[in-house]
Amino acid sequence: MKRPLALTLVVGIAVGAPGLVGPVQVQAQEAASGAPAPQLTDAEFQRLYDRMTGIWDFQPDKSTYTRGEPPQRWYVVYEADGDKAVKYTNRSFDADRQETVRVSRQVLDGKGYSRPDSDTAIARQPVDEFTINTTVTNAGRLTSRNTQFFSADGQRMTIILRRTTGQGEYMTTINVYDKIDRLDISP
Repeated sequence: MKRPLALTLVVGIAVGAPGLVGPVQVQAQEAASGAPAPQLTDAEFQRLYDRMTGIWDFQPDKSTYTRGEPPQRWYVVYEADGDKAVKYTNRSFDADRQETVRVSRQVLDGKGYSRPDSDTAIARQPVDEFTINTTVTNAGRLTSRNTQFFSADGQRMTIILRRTTGQGEYMTTINVYDKIDRLDISP
């Protein structure tokens, strides 16, 4: 069953388990070996898609943010955008109320797709109806890997981001978001 692995990863990260990298490395090795990606039924995929789409508000008090100060406000919006795809909008405001907006189309099929005018490619692979694994590469080099979990009621999203900085430092960030009904774009 796939769900216990996802729960093991969340619990392992939340408590700082030293063996955490093991399951992640195993998943990466399976993906690199050409092992078949998990196949969701149409019903499972639709439940995942329904949980994912919406407006997500960053919860700094529930998150472990390791890249300095988190944004003052941070929203992620996923909108339905065709077969197995979402329009992803990442909107944040820093302490000086400067807004940053990133928009891209992301397909949930495990294949890497390049961002327009960029060497960055994103591959998003549904694991089960609660979980998506994502890899980000830049000029063909793996820069980050994340696992995204959705609560059964679709009201909480947790993203565990694992990345290596340009200086070779390994970082793990846990970002927690709550689903909201409307976007309040004020910082």
